[in-house]
Amino acid sequence: MKKSVQIATLAAGIFTVTGLLAVGQAQTKPEVTMVLDWFVEPPHGGFYAAVQDGLYEAKGVKVNLVPGGPTIAGYSLLGSGKVEFAMTDSAGMLSAREEGVPLVGVYANFQLSPQVLMYHKSNPVKSFKDLAGRQVAVTPGAPYWDYIVAKYNLKGKVQQVNYSGQQATFLNDEKLVSQGYAVAEPYTLEKAGADIGYLLVGDSGFSPYGMIATTEDYIKKNPTIVKAVVEATQEGWQRYIANPAKYGGSLQAVNKDLEPDFLNWSGKAVIPFVTGKNDDTKKHGLGYMSASRWTTMYKALRQVGVLTKDQDPKKAFTMKFLPKP
Repeated sequence: MKKSVQIATLAAGIFTVTGLLAVGQAQTKPEVTMVLDWFVEPPHGGFYAAVQDGLYEAKGVKVNLVPGGPTIAGYSLLGSGKVEFAMTDSAGMLSAREEGVPLVGVYANFQLSPQVLMYHKSNPVKSFKDLAGRQVAVTPGAPYWDYIVAKYNLKGKVQQVNYSGQQATFLNDEKLVSQGYAVAEPYTLEKAGADIGYLLVGDSGFSPYGMIATTEDYIKKNPTIVKAVVEATQEGWQRYIANPAKYGGSLQAVNKDLEPDFLNWSGKAVIPFVTGKNDDTKKHGLGYMSASRWTTMYKALRQVGVLTKDQDPKKAFTMKFLPKP
């Protein structure tokens, strides 16, 4: 899919707003910016549903959604105060905190990660150990990749190249393995004639939450805004998974390359990743995160050396803003 429109939107859209602005006796709603983790597609549907249906504004806040991309580091934007919220995952959060960036996850939009490593079936990869001797396109510094390399003893045995986001690179090289999303690339690549398979990264033992995060300082100074964003986001995702087709137009307004068939396919494909396989979201509602999963992720990353310092993973997230079911 073409990305030029979205990159232009990103360049123009990242800014920080100052909160309540007095104009005479009147006050406007506070505005915040949330940078997404990729170009706009159905995995962001719940956020756009919340905007389309006015859920954020009904809670007293205006949320500006800004597309991400392969060169956009949400952690850095949050840490520098250029945005108030960013999409990330629990592994990246723990890495950021180890580096001294005090980020906090406040809502899990994905219970399971749709991250995959794709291959052409003409050159199959049956297991993570089989990546030895292969060229793999991944985002530099991706914690999931560092974990896989360490756990499956792939250091020096696999050639890592930078992931560019261009599908033509993968299509033209049947020996290349490439990162992707189970809810996006398989559809477009198969439509382009590729016969692909993939390894779900979560099956490697690396299973982070996908989430929105902010900083400790922002939570301390703006708890009402954080609460409003979390509550409206949860309702937005509830509405999106109930009727993805209703919100396709909002996604297309930002990413004009999205086709109706893809929107329908991907909108349905994201649902099991949003709701998860266990009963957590049934018991606690969409967006829930447990201390046990955070601790498991922390221990796994420590074990393989992705994390090198002691920290309390329970400080990396909070559920105090999530509505009770």
